[in-house]
Amino acid sequence: MRDCCVAFVLASIALVLAVSTACAQPEPPRDRRDLEAQARFESGRLAFESGRYEEALADFRRSYELSRRSLILYNIGIVLDRLRRDAEALEAFERFLEAEPDAENREDVEARIAILRTQVAAREPEPTPEIAALPPLPAPRPQEGYEIWAWISAGVGIAAAIAAPITWSAADDAYDDLDARCGDLGCTDAQIDASSAPELVDATNALIVTAIIAGVSTAVAWTLYFVDLRLPSGTALRIGPGSLRITF
Repeated sequence: MRDCCVAFVLASIALVLAVSTACAQPEPPRDRRDLEAQARFESGRLAFESGRYEEALADFRRSYELSRRSLILYNIGIVLDRLRRDAEALEAFERFLEAEPDAENREDVEARIAILRTQVAAREPEPTPEIAALPPLPAPRPQEGYEIWAWISAGVGIAAAIAAPITWSAADDAYDDLDARCGDLGCTDAQIDASSAPELVDATNALIVTAIIAGVSTAVAWTLYFVDLRLPSGTALRIGPGSLRITF
């Protein structure tokens, strides 16, 4: 430890132990890298003493890059510890002890490593428990479609049932008017076709048929709706030409 070329390394020990350590007659650094490393170390020491820890960290790291002197790792660990960068401080202290197994302050460093390991472990997120895959949701039942179909059919049927008597009454009035105009001789086919009576009769018949079909459709829709409500899950009705099947 009396090699005067490591004067700035001894200064790091002074920072660690909070005591003064000096070299009797330090020789000039051997090359420019040593000169810069010593300068950056001194700059880091002054920054540390002034509480400018980020600047101190940058200087100590640069000094270590240039010199590769393992004692500087302790200074880096001290600064990182002050900055509350626990994981990085832990790594720096562990590397310091690996490189300097006989360090005078080994017990103190090991004690700090134990504390940092506890703090780092406490900050690590707990593993997320695996969630069992949920069973697939059952397929939607078609009750809603049946209900809409039933209401539409009912509406059409009611409208047709209301309109049919109206058109029938209009057709009857049209035929009465023809009888009045044609007299006892009766109207010819051309006269009848020229009037609105045939169209009104056709409209009445169409409305009556529509009302019947809509009524049947409404009944079928409501039947399917209530039957489907009572079927167990996974059961479905299948309607085909001339057949009605229940599948499971």
